[in-house]
Amino acid sequence: MPALPVPEKTCKLHIALDLTPAAPNTDITVSIMDSSGKMVASAPQQTAQKKLFLDIDAPAAGTQQVHVVAHGTWKIGVVATFFPEGFQPGHIVTVAFPEQTKIDHSFQHGRIEAKPGETIRITLYDYDPHTGIDNLQHNVFFPTLGLKTEGKTTWGEVRVLDMVVPTTPGEYAFECEFHKFTGVLVVKE
Repeated sequence: MPALPVPEKTCKLHIALDLTPAAPNTDITVSIMDSSGKMVASAPQQTAQKKLFLDIDAPAAGTQQVHVVAHGTWKIGVVATFFPEGFQPGHIVTVAFPEQTKIDHSFQHGRIEAKPGETIRITLYDYDPHTGIDNLQHNVFFPTLGLKTEGKTTWGEVRVLDMVVPTTPGEYAFECEFHKFTGVLVVKE
């Protein structure tokens, strides 16, 4: 399985796993090992298609290894996101949650409140299961402000938008530019 080189001064490592059995009645166990061979995260044994998400706080610089024990053949997708030391997520907006098995195109925590002129960070976590769809992507886009997260996310990825809140109180809609589900930034005095 893949080795994940961890940059120095990483405060958090998110690993998203997409597990699909090639045949029924097989099982798989996944764990993450550090460079010394110590297990730093694990997931319960799986016997069916599953989206998993493992979180490691302050991993040591070096290499994290995805370790798999499987009976039978499994297709495994891995997405790793490294957060630098001192990273603050700000307002977290998610698309679905890892344990969901159906597509749920909506922002979870899609209401953000802020003060006029304040500098805020919006962090988009893409947990949309994307069942049966290989290339489904999302973002946070403010059409009236012309602001959006850089790039597009897919399963397990994270994007950040740092912005200055408009100085005029009111509601500012944001959406996924690709699927049009919405959230709102509420600016209050």
